[in-house]
This record gives sequence, C-alpha cells and structure tokens, in this order.
Amino acid sequence: MLKNESRPRDVAYIAMALYRLGRTEEAKETLDRLRYLLKDESFAEDEKAKVCLTKVEKLISGKKR
Repeated sequence: MLKNESRPRDVAYIAMALYRLGRTEEAKETLDRLRYLLKDESFAEDEKAKVCLTKVEKLISGKKR
C-alpha cells in the first residue's frame, strides 16, 4: 500500500488512474478500499471524498456523469 492510500481522495485518484490505464481489476479493488475508508467515522463528514467516490463509481461503471 502506498503512503497516501489512507486518505480517501488520494485513493479515489489512484482508482481513476488505474482504470484509465486499463488496469480495471486493480481499479475495482482500489474502489473497494475507498468504500471501506469512507465507512470510518473520521471521514464521515468529508464531502469532497464522497464526491470523489461518486466520480470513481461512475467512471468504473461506465455511467455518464
């Protein structure tokens, strides 16, 4: 795990980058880590992280923004 992977927004950007590189399975695993991180109460009020989660989910699912 990378040093910054404990911050939800960083994990979101990593997931998006992996997806765009064609590393779909790794992107999905990283998305799962992001969802897990956002369950932590310390990130419960992080609205930017929630927006990032939505963006990653849309990107990986193929839904339009």
